[in-house]
Amino acid sequence: MTMRPEPYVGWWNETTFAALDEFSQSAQQHGVSMAGLALGWLRHHPDVTAPIVGPRRPEHFAPIQEALELTLSDEEHLRLSSLFSGI
Repeated sequence: MTMRPEPYVGWWNETTFAALDEFSQSAQQHGVSMAGLALGWLRHHPDVTAPIVGPRRPEHFAPIQEALELTLSDEEHLRLSSLFSGI
């Protein structure tokens, strides 16, 4: 959003940032980065069969490893899904 804000102007509001704050707190509670939690959420999503990632540098593998080691309950997955459903 900071590099190319124009397409995201509609999401630049308190609701979005509140959801991001809650998502960040969930990531901290799980001991992973926000990227790791997002990938972990995708990994547990029933409609996503193969998340495609394209790491370009070795440090880009860290969130992938976090996601592979992350276990989300069905309730946690639904809670995370609901954070951004109304945005």
